Formats: sequence, structure tokens, C-alpha cells
Amino acid sequence: MGTVAKPDPESIRTREQLVRGLQRLYEASGKTFARIAGDAQLSVSTVHGMYSGKFTPRVRSLQL
Repeated sequence: MGTVAKPDPESIRTREQLVRGLQRLYEASGKTFARIAGDAQLSVSTVHGMYSGKFTPRVRSLQL
């Protein structure tokens, strides 16, 4: 997959900016929600909820 620059945490001011950044990273990763969830030790529904903007991730989740 192509290289995508990680979003700069200092530039994220809104939930929408966070969701867009997570979506770009997900799409560039080529991984499934299940794979990301396993890597992050989160449920698939939590990962999907973060991607869709339904849930706001905790800082710990974003650091993984």
C-alpha cells in the first residue's frame, strides 16, 4: 500500500479531523478491522466505531 503521513496530533482539533486521520491510516494500511483490532487488543466493533466516528478512542488506543 502507499505511504501515508501520520496525522500530526498537534493539528487535530476536532473529532472530525481525528476520524479523517484514522480513516486515512486505515485505508493506507491494507489491514482488516479484525487485524487492527487484534494488534491493538481491541474488539472489532470498537475499531469500526472509531473509524466511523461513533466512538472517540482513548489516548492508549491511538498510541498502538
